[in-house]
Amino acid sequence: MARIVHLANMYSPVSGGLRTAIHALGESYLTLGQDFVVIVPGKKFKKTRTSYGIKYELPSIPIPFTGGYRIIVRLRLVKRILKQYSPTVVEISDRLTLVPIARWAKAQEIPTVLFAHERVDGVLKAFGPRFISAVRIADFWNRITAKWFTHLVATTNYAADEFHRLGLMPQIVPLGVDLSRFSPRLRNSTLKRDFGISGNLIFAMTRLSREKDPEFIIDIARQLKSERSDDMILVAGHGPMLSSLRSIADEENLPVQFLGHLSDRVEVASLLANADVFVAVGPIETFGLAALESLASGVPVICRDSGAIQEIIDINCGTPLPRDAKKWLEEIVIWSGKDAELKADLARNRAEQFSWHTCANTLLNLYGVNDKQVKAA
Repeated sequence: MARIVHLANMYSPVSGGLRTAIHALGESYLTLGQDFVVIVPGKKFKKTRTSYGIKYELPSIPIPFTGGYRIIVRLRLVKRILKQYSPTVVEISDRLTLVPIARWAKAQEIPTVLFAHERVDGVLKAFGPRFISAVRIADFWNRITAKWFTHLVATTNYAADEFHRLGLMPQIVPLGVDLSRFSPRLRNSTLKRDFGISGNLIFAMTRLSREKDPEFIIDIARQLKSERSDDMILVAGHGPMLSSLRSIADEENLPVQFLGHLSDRVEVASLLANADVFVAVGPIETFGLAALESLASGVPVICRDSGAIQEIIDINCGTPLPRDAKKWLEEIVIWSGKDAELKADLARNRAEQFSWHTCANTLLNLYGVNDKQVKAA
């Protein structure tokens, strides 16, 4: 039996994909007969037993202007917990303060895994000063830190590309989706009416921060207002830009509603299933779990042509496009006009190719866990 400890920053009650992935992986590891411990930021020290394993929340520093994210800096406390559990492997979902744990673990002969949930060059381009070379700094940092890890894991080729530049070959391990929770069967005839929508329901689910480019949703809403006033965009997600985006939408009377963070996953699944199309506006997504949940719900996806979501969709269930609101509206009209049952079947078929069980099994085999244990669990 393996004991896996996962460390993560950028995890909070209102975070999306990373939080979902950690919980789903933990539940899959437990189902496969392994132990799972997760260490994440918090306001104070807290240990709880959850459906996905034991969770430690460590006192952490809040990051300004991020809408509630915190970052772990007390590495001695992290090491103390790791010593207590003697892990088989340590997984790290962070590219900053938690990376030095890999160097410490290497000295202790504990295998480590870096999960590349974001691209360093993409984050630097979004938040760094214009005069810096994002690619050069990312290459410098990745070249140094990659040496500390036993394994590098990326969920898509796009996520792996910044390592490929250095001649490094991460293991590509796609994430999964909960096919029982997200389903076309949840579609009903009343949800649109409840929101006062007489036309198409266009759904987005994203963190409302600069690197996700949520302003583009406003651009699409402006295009909708001028050409298709009966359609409505519903946006689920929290972030530092939520207030300003709501203000713009209200001032311009745009056909878009910002719902904030939705903690009820049943509500999220219902909204997804009742959408006519899902729009994924983020330009540097390294996987796109919300887009995959949309496909599982039978809803096609329009995404940016610069990130990884174009690897998740295919021509039968989505379209990658550049940042052009008029082109996005044209594609929304095309997808909304297709036969509902056929497009739901095609989207669902694509989602069924992604499994949390397969994801966890692939990782366990990478870590050298005995195949018999995995298959017999």
